[in-house]
Amino acid sequence: MAQYKAGSVNAAKGSSQVQGLGTQFLANVSAGSMFSIPGTGLQYTIGSVDSDTQLSLVGNFLQADAVNSAYSITVDFTPALGLPEVSAGDANVLALLTQALRMLDVAISARNTGIVEAWSQAEADALRLAGYTVVVRMDLLGYSPPVTTTAGPTTTVTPTTTAPPVTTTLVPTTTTAAPTTTTVTPATTTRAPTTTTAQPITTTAAPATTTMVAPATTIAPAVPSTPTIHPLTAGPGQVTVNWGDVATEDTYSVYYSISNSFNVSTKDGANPYPTVPDAFAGKITGIAADTTQYVVTGLAPGQLYYFRVTAGNSAGTSGLSAYLSTAPQATTTAAPTTTTAAPTTTTAAPTTTTAAPSTTTAAPTTTTAAPTTTTAAPTTTTAAPVAPHSSVTFTNFAAGTSPAVSVIFSNIH
Repeated sequence: MAQYKAGSVNAAKGSSQVQGLGTQFLANVSAGSMFSIPGTGLQYTIGSVDSDTQLSLVGNFLQADAVNSAYSITVDFTPALGLPEVSAGDANVLALLTQALRMLDVAISARNTGIVEAWSQAEADALRLAGYTVVVRMDLLGYSPPVTTTAGPTTTVTPTTTAPPVTTTLVPTTTTAAPTTTTVTPATTTRAPTTTTAQPITTTAAPATTTMVAPATTIAPAVPSTPTIHPLTAGPGQVTVNWGDVATEDTYSVYYSISNSFNVSTKDGANPYPTVPDAFAGKITGIAADTTQYVVTGLAPGQLYYFRVTAGNSAGTSGLSAYLSTAPQATTTAAPTTTTAAPTTTTAAPTTTTAAPSTTTAAPTTTTAAPTTTTAAPTTTTAAPVAPHSSVTFTNFAAGTSPAVSVIFSNIH
């Protein structure tokens, strides 16, 4: 089976994430396959296939940023030694053949010395189980420098940060004591001519071995994984960019351009972004952690824009997400509406009503009034004092009545 090379990829230097454009990784690639950018000679082991458009490498991508780049993934290996197989039309064939020769050299060397080199973690584990002392060679595959390990249970921790792994080599110190020679002086007695010579005693101290304790190593925080961009929402002169939240991020950045060749540094693959985002391109940084959307405004209605997202922290910046595109809607303003009511004139038709002549003959009526007796209530009126021999006139009596009047005089002198 030939290499898988459909679509193109984006990979940022120092990141383990590879973003695919027009790829179907889940159906065609598996963990352990070998990823490469044609023409470089470097091969990277794939640690996991995260989705149809995302791979995670075992180590970090060591080359310059690859933007919308061609690539190749070798998916076939020999069953015994796991040597990469090549087919007509494969890329980086010389690099693959060179690696296969090295792996054959390792296998032959193992039979003669018992010490072998492994070019992948899977190969190293298999050789250890077979009882070999393994030298793990990953420097030509885009990993850390060579690490020597011995047979037996081994736990390998793969660094997940952009900081290169720190290897401390302990140099054993051997102290050899100088030989000590003790010579015993021959003892002579006069009683008999007997001479006794003691044999020299040589004492060699065993070498003293001092074991150095490696200093503690502080692991830097991991670079955030690449965010997954979600469908965009277009509005009047603006676009809402949506993405999935990732772990360990301190900030997000949104990039947009009218060119689909933009990256973290340029708006079109050649020219830098403007200092202030405009209607053609922009880079918005410092978006708060745990944010999952940002509204980009000031865009030209009907213009097609491309958008990408990164996450960052003190350890570095993730790879660029895959890009999505949309065009902002036009801004519509309703025209004012004026309604003028036409004057309405209503003329009532004249109405003539002619009453029919009516003749009414009243029946003769006889009314007999009952006799009425009216008794006026007595009225007491106190007149103001008057001069002596003056007269008093009372008024306001009802006509036809004969009131009784009493006059009381006081203050008579």
